[in-house]
Amino acid sequence: MYPKQVREVNEEYLEFIRQQCCCVCGLSGENLIAPHHVKSRGARGGDTKNTIPLCLNCHNLAHSGHIPKEWQREQAERYYKLYKLGREK
Repeated sequence: MYPKQVREVNEEYLEFIRQQCCCVCGLSGENLIAPHHVKSRGARGGDTKNTIPLCLNCHNLAHSGHIPKEWQREQAERYYKLYKLGREK
């Protein structure tokens, strides 16, 4: 058996994602945004470059296949670029 691969965790990045509006419907507010991992944690998806902000309703839509994965990947890359720009200041 192969050892289990350690998944990348970035709490600072997840907090950045939680502070954003839902990238599908625009909803915002404290405790309303759930970071959605485009590539699931179980599939060894990390946090950075793989996470988008979704409200609970849109999060459920993503998990049920109603939000295309390619669009999710594009959004994840976009949010990662925004995060990096904010850190460069």
